[in-house]
Amino acid sequence: MSVNLLAEGQEDWRSGFAASARARRDRFANTQLLTSVTGAPLLADALAGSDCRVTDIMPLDTHAILIGVVQDVHFGPRGRLGHFRRRLHHGSHSALGNRS
Repeated sequence: MSVNLLAEGQEDWRSGFAASARARRDRFANTQLLTSVTGAPLLADALAGSDCRVTDIMPLDTHAILIGVVQDVHFGPRGRLGHFRRRLHHGSHSALGNRS
């Protein structure tokens, strides 16, 4: 499972994920994707993204809550500061250093 954090100016991406099923089919069109450690897609230009291993799924009415453990963190080209595994990580890179 991946969680992508969008920045100001990336509102069009949000629209693709909140749209109807028909519109969602092309949600990754014209978008550069990275393959995460778990195989989930990360948006290369997102502000940041977390790659998580799902450990539990809790059904709730028509939705579900997914609980996961972070496997890796990716910072997009905007270059940000993050704290992961007791260290600060700068710039556009994977916090674990296993992909660019």
